[in-house]
Amino acid sequence: MPKGFYFSAHKSEKGCLFDAKIKLPEGHDFDEKRLIYFSVDLNGTSYIFDIGYIMPEDSIDKPTMFVNDGGDTNGENINFDIFEITRPE
Repeated sequence: MPKGFYFSAHKSEKGCLFDAKIKLPEGHDFDEKRLIYFSVDLNGTSYIFDIGYIMPEDSIDKPTMFVNDGGDTNGENINFDIFEITRPE
């Protein structure tokens, strides 16, 4: 980025934004090591946008995906940053 001052803002919501259930095969106990999280980095902050689980018949490349039944939020937050780039990349 060129030298100069920059402004950044992002809004986040507080509460439960992801609510899902998954049915495991009979005889299969839940194993948190089989959870797969899909995330994106936005302005230096990671956000999870999807979750899967590797069932016994799944591969790591094709997990069973959770279906988000939604959730609710009970508040919002807004963050603002002003920063200076003193040396160009």
